[in-house]
Amino acid sequence: MLDSGMKAEQEFAAYLKSKPAFMPLLEALKTRWNHSGTWRGKLVLQECDPSLQEALAELLGGSFWGQSTITLTYGQWKKALSRIRFDGCDLQEVLSLVFDEPLEGQNIQKQKRRVQEQARFDEMTRQLAGTPAGWWLEEIRQVRGSLYTRCCTELEAVLRQWAEAMNQLPMRTQEVSLIAVYAARVLHDPHALDAGPVRRLLIQSLRWELSEDSPDEEKVWEESELLEQAGLLRDQVSNRCLVYNLNGIGNRGEVHPGWQGFAEQAEPFSVTLSNVLNVERIESAAQFMIIENPSIFERLSVELRYQKRSDISLMCSEGQPNQCVWQLLRRVDKTNSQMWYCGDFDPEGLQMAQRMLRRCPGLKL
Repeated sequence: MLDSGMKAEQEFAAYLKSKPAFMPLLEALKTRWNHSGTWRGKLVLQECDPSLQEALAELLGGSFWGQSTITLTYGQWKKALSRIRFDGCDLQEVLSLVFDEPLEGQNIQKQKRRVQEQARFDEMTRQLAGTPAGWWLEEIRQVRGSLYTRCCTELEAVLRQWAEAMNQLPMRTQEVSLIAVYAARVLHDPHALDAGPVRRLLIQSLRWELSEDSPDEEKVWEESELLEQAGLLRDQVSNRCLVYNLNGIGNRGEVHPGWQGFAEQAEPFSVTLSNVLNVERIESAAQFMIIENPSIFERLSVELRYQKRSDISLMCSEGQPNQCVWQLLRRVDKTNSQMWYCGDFDPEGLQMAQRMLRRCPGLKL
């Protein structure tokens, strides 16, 4: 036997490379090693020509003559090598020398890939620092949970599209936009937020951002609610709320005839988000009451009309406030009016009241 170390591996590699007939065997060993990081069990060689049969007989002993399919076991390999000078050689090192490249098992390859993915994720987090997208990436990086693992494996193009969508959401400037219009403007694809990884990441990051102050309150939000709170809407017509005795004022100070007509007739009407966005501000009576329950809203509006009261205005949020509600409240002229909120005294009703208080400073319950 030769001395141990690189000398034996180098000589074995030189011997194998000197016989091109060994190449099918060497390719099979390389594939097995890269897949599992070792060689155990059986190795099956197909379509073996006479030159390979002869080379295997010379190396391993025995006869393989006439065998087009040769099955080698790890035990055969070890036993055969134990009788020659290449006994004890590191097969991984030998194969690396033969192919002039390092051989790495699947686990090592996965580990390296994971390190590269984490480095890419860290770099993107650094680039987005100080933005809403960066805050969320830093949060999941600190937690190091399954969401972090999934984000590390996402395509960089997907993460960058998500970051663009997250950082420029209409809610950041208290505006609203149709989803398709927003996706076309920001992501250059009107269908980018219809489904797929960008939408999924946006939903997950919105759930974190909108629930940050009160996670128990927001955990029941559906995707449509999260997108709506972010200012992204399917349309502006189905997004609506009920109002009574409110007037819409245009950008030149003129009273909107549609709003004015319902107010003068003391009739409630269903105002859409489109109606709200088409006026500059909204005038209310001295007392402005936000009602959660449509039945109570209807009862109060009937009583106010019967009593010919014009000092109270009403709005019904119909449960969870939508964008129509928030945009209307944003436009209400609060200079000469006091705002009140009336909701159910149950867990969900109290959660709605808490959201109202956060969004409307000075609101009374």
